[in-house]
Amino acid sequence: MRGEFVPYAIAFRTPVATGAGPWTVRRGAWLRVADGEGHEGLGEAAPLEPLASAQEAALAVECEPWRAGALDLARLDLEGRRSGRPLAAAWGATPRPSVACNALVTAAGIEAAAEEAAAFAAQGYGTVKLKVGAQAPEADIARVAEVRRRVGPAMRIRVDANGAWDEPTARRVIVRRIAEPLQDDAAAMATLRRIGAVPGAVVMVRRGHGGVDVGSAGEYAELADEVAAHVLVETSR
Repeated sequence: MRGEFVPYAIAFRTPVATGAGPWTVRRGAWLRVADGEGHEGLGEAAPLEPLASAQEAALAVECEPWRAGALDLARLDLEGRRSGRPLAAAWGATPRPSVACNALVTAAGIEAAAEEAAAFAAQGYGTVKLKVGAQAPEADIARVAEVRRRVGPAMRIRVDANGAWDEPTARRVIVRRIAEPLQDDAAAMATLRRIGAVPGAVVMVRRGHGGVDVGSAGEYAELADEVAAHVLVETSR
């Protein structure tokens, strides 16, 4: 079996303001594998961190866990094409006909964000996600509150700070689950959990970027227990 990475760069329709800076493009790579019988399978490596260039993307997708994940997906796709079965069938006898996803609200203004969220609600989305941390906390709070007012109590709202806040700011702002509120500070994250500010926060554990270096399974378990996190995501370079 032979394979090659085929890089891609997908420009956003509008820049996305985040706590880690503006995002204008999503970079990654397809992994194409082939056997000797004319069958091909496709996998994808899509690193979480923003990548500034095609060169950075090429290096990132060759690292774990992105390379291994792309290879697993490509192999499964190849097996499915050989057998004439969809890839989803490899993960269950009765694949789901669809998978729910959230809509990303990109508008920075309070009224504009509420309008965008309301439009997504009208389209049938059950969850919207807002990036915060690029503005003052008070502006973020007002923006999320107006979105809630417009979409009503049934809509789920996800908020992602991309590590923009320090501990005092996070203590003041967080009242529900939020993705990556702090920048690589497990101790502060644990403090937030203990005081009840972060009920089940999502923690992004970066490795090799000057961030928290969590290596062994035991260390993962210890951090998960300390922070009471629902999700641990390791990003490696």
